[in-house]
Amino acid sequence: MKLTRREKILIREDINKMKQVIRPIKKIEQLMNEGKCPKKGCVKKEGKFWRVISNITGKLWPQKYKTEESADGAIEAYHASRG
Repeated sequence: MKLTRREKILIREDINKMKQVIRPIKKIEQLMNEGKCPKKGCVKKEGKFWRVISNITGKLWPQKYKTEESADGAIEAYHASRG
């Protein structure tokens, strides 16, 4: 089924309206997740590696560490570099 030009415009407008609703929700989720970790950040074991969870976004850092201590060290180094 091929959409008409008008239908495409209406769909684009609907998508933009949805984005306007979703953005504040994502911001609220981000604010709710802040502070769940100590200020230095969180580490968790995932499989055989340790991962750092960002205290700002709640997402995992891409790096993988062999020990919990090395993950903690990475967090400390990050904070030291930010002054």
